[in-house]
Amino acid sequence: MLIFSERFHDESIAEYVADNLSKELIEGQGLDEFVKLFIESNDPDYVIFVHLIEKRPALFLMAFFIAINSTVSHPNLNREVMSICRKTLIYYAKEHVLEMGDDLAIQVQKDHNSKNEMIMEIKDGYILVPLGCAINNMAPYTISIEDFTVKLKNDYVIDKTESWVTGSIFNLKRLAKIMNDEHPELISRSEEFQRFVDKNARQLDIDRYNRIPYANRQNSMTLSVITNALWNAEQIGNPLTIMKINKYVLAYDPVKPWESKQIQKIKQNPGILESALDHRVAVRRVKKTKAGRWTKYTVYGTQNKIVLDSIDDFGRLSEFPCFEKALAVCAIPHNIMVAIFSVLLWFYSIEDCHSIIKTIFHLGNYDHGRSENQLRSLLGNDGTPQYIYGTNGMGEYCIGYENCKRCWVGALQFPDRYYKRKDELKIK
Repeated sequence: MLIFSERFHDESIAEYVADNLSKELIEGQGLDEFVKLFIESNDPDYVIFVHLIEKRPALFLMAFFIAINSTVSHPNLNREVMSICRKTLIYYAKEHVLEMGDDLAIQVQKDHNSKNEMIMEIKDGYILVPLGCAINNMAPYTISIEDFTVKLKNDYVIDKTESWVTGSIFNLKRLAKIMNDEHPELISRSEEFQRFVDKNARQLDIDRYNRIPYANRQNSMTLSVITNALWNAEQIGNPLTIMKINKYVLAYDPVKPWESKQIQKIKQNPGILESALDHRVAVRRVKKTKAGRWTKYTVYGTQNKIVLDSIDDFGRLSEFPCFEKALAVCAIPHNIMVAIFSVLLWFYSIEDCHSIIKTIFHLGNYDHGRSENQLRSLLGNDGTPQYIYGTNGMGEYCIGYENCKRCWVGALQFPDRYYKRKDELKIK
C-alpha cells in the first residue's frame, strides 16, 4: 500500500487518512510523538516506523505528511524527513516485497511500458514474466525460459526495490501537499511545535557544518570574502591576477566580524587567497586561465545562480534563447528532450516533470506511460540521474556562445550530489 503509492488516487488519499486517523488516535497512539521521530532523529528506530506501516498505516502517513509540511521552510531538515521515510520503506520492502502481489506487478508494468494487464506472477518462490515483456536488465537474474515465460530470481525485485521506493517518496511528498490543501486543520501545529521544528533545523545545520573538514570551511570563508570584495569593486566576472585580487580584498570594508578576521588572516598570509581559489570548493565559482606568464582567476560569485526550488521557478529558464526557442514549438526532438530532462531531474520529481511536459512544453504527442518510462530510464537505481549533458545538449536550439551571455546549465545552482556524480563520471 505505502511502498508503491501510485495505487492511491490523489483525490482519495486525503479522505483515506482523515477517515482512519481518529480511530488510530483513539487507540492510544500519540501522533505528534511519531512526527517528532521524523524531525529530531538522525538515526531513528526504523523498527517503530515499520511497525506503523504494518499496523497503523494511516498514522504513519499522517506523521510523514505533518513532518514534511512542517519543515518546508528548512530544506536540509525537509530532505532529512524524506530520507527517513525512504529508508523506512526500503527496510520494510526488502523484508516483504515478494508478498506484495498486485503492488509488485504494477511496478513491473511501469518498467515495461505495459497497460493495465497483469504481466507478473509469483509462483513457487520465483518471479514469472511473459517472454514478450522481458527486458535487458532482467538477463542477470534469469534462471530459465520455458513456454514463452521467463523465470527470474527473487533478487530481481529486491535489487530494484530502491529505485521503486524513490518514486514512491516523490509521490508521497506530492500527496502531503494535497493533504495540507484539503485538510489544513489536521496538518497545522502549535507555535510551540514550530519552535521545536526550528530548533531541530538549526541543530541539523550546525551538525552538518561541523562535519565539513576544517580546510573546506576556511577556504569557503576566504572565497566568500573574495567574492564580496570583488562585488564591491565591480570586478565580478573579470579575469584578475592574484595580486589584483589581493589588492581588492585589502581595500574591502568588511561588513561582518568573521570577514574582518578572515581579512586579517589574508594580511598575515596572502597565500591563502590562491589556496582558496584553487580549492575544490571554488570549482563552481572560479575559472582559472593562463595569460602568458600570468595565471588569472575569474570569480563569478553565486548571486546570479538560478535555483529551481519549484515548478514556478522554471519560468526563469525562458531568459535563455535556447529555452525560449524550445518553448515556442510543440514538437521538440527526442535528443533535446533527453538533454533537458537529464538536467531537470536533479531538481524536480518525476511527477513535476510530467507537469512541465504537459503544462509548459504543451507537447501535442504527450503520453503519460511513455513519458514515465522515458523519465525513469534517465535515473539510476539510487534515483540519481545517470547522465550529465554539457553545453551542447540543446543542439539546433543553441544560438552559439558568441551570441549568448552564458549556458543555461552553467547558470543553475545544482545540488551537491550533482557534483559528486560529475566527479564519479570523470574517474570512469
